[in-house]
Amino acid sequence: MADDSGSDISLPKATITKLVKEYMPPDLRTSAETTEKLLECCTEFVNVVSAQANELATSDKKLTIAPEHVLRALEALGFGDYVEDVRAAWDLLKEESKNAPKLAGRRTKAEEAGLSEQEQIRMQQELFAQARARSLSLQEAQEASVRAQFLQQQQSGAMPPPPPHHPHAQQQPGPTPGTP
Repeated sequence: MADDSGSDISLPKATITKLVKEYMPPDLRTSAETTEKLLECCTEFVNVVSAQANELATSDKKLTIAPEHVLRALEALGFGDYVEDVRAAWDLLKEESKNAPKLAGRRTKAEEAGLSEQEQIRMQQELFAQARARSLSLQEAQEASVRAQFLQQQQSGAMPPPPPHHPHAQQQPGPTPGTP
């Protein structure tokens, strides 16, 4: 049923689990393995319908799968009984989309202020530069604080000096390697 080509594409497990609980009698329990198999079956169903819809779109010389292609794919695969419910869900989605606020018609505050795209980009770059400067200043302040604490601990004797092999340790003159 499912091919093991390494594809990690799957439906959300939480959604399938919720649907199983919603449609099963309350006194019926399902094992994790059962839910996993249902998830695999649902994913395979979507893959098969998508592949068929893609073939139909390609034969119609379309680059995008349209809802009509999905409906035709269901018919072609022998799932014609689902078409009416799918069409009803599609009609509901279209109706909800009509009533939803239009994102395409919205203008940004910058556009409302009359700023050109170049001005918006320049302002954005300035904001990024300011953020970088604040970040660097904060990082430098933190590093200075750590150095000051380290020096204070060393001077108070609370901390031994770093070992000689430490990159910040004072190197004591000694024999050079390889000499007796």
